[in-house]
Amino acid sequence: MLIVGDDKFMTSSNAMSQDLARISVFPHDYTFRLFGYTALISYLITAYDIINSDTIFRSSRNLRTFAFNNGKWKVVSNAVGFQFKNYFKPVNDKHVKEYESYAGVYQVVPGIFDTIFVKDGKLYDRQTYDSSTHWYFPVNDNEYMNRGNLDRVVFGKNSKGKVAYYIDMLFDGQEFKCLKIK
Repeated sequence: MLIVGDDKFMTSSNAMSQDLARISVFPHDYTFRLFGYTALISYLITAYDIINSDTIFRSSRNLRTFAFNNGKWKVVSNAVGFQFKNYFKPVNDKHVKEYESYAGVYQVVPGIFDTIFVKDGKLYDRQTYDSSTHWYFPVNDNEYMNRGNLDRVVFGKNSKGKVAYYIDMLFDGQEFKCLKIK
């Protein structure tokens, strides 16, 4: 509950809805601080994606700063989420000769594909929604990472010994399978 002026009370959801676009997920775990005509609202948003019949949950902490001016609360600052720094270092990879078998197009979800390819003896990927290339470096005997996040990728084979998919293991322990389609 926020106190606005001498006699006006406003709930947190009302205060947040004043200038915010509709969101498809609901905020929770609120913390409020009122400093005169400035209000800080911190909350979690938990969203989800369905990736190849796996439900992947993503949470982020958000901080919104509101200022009361001319009788209205207005958003003056919005800080969303967090940023990871990947400190993992590449190790010697025993599977360099298998890189060509890893190369191919993997379906993440319908309409989004991940292209794995080899360049200068290294493993790279490029997703359909991102034109940049990412180096997949080995971090142990069978897991690969890129500098952009803390997810790990493990390639898997079918019963005939052919690379048929990879498992994307998210930093929080969730994982999903992407099938090789080309």
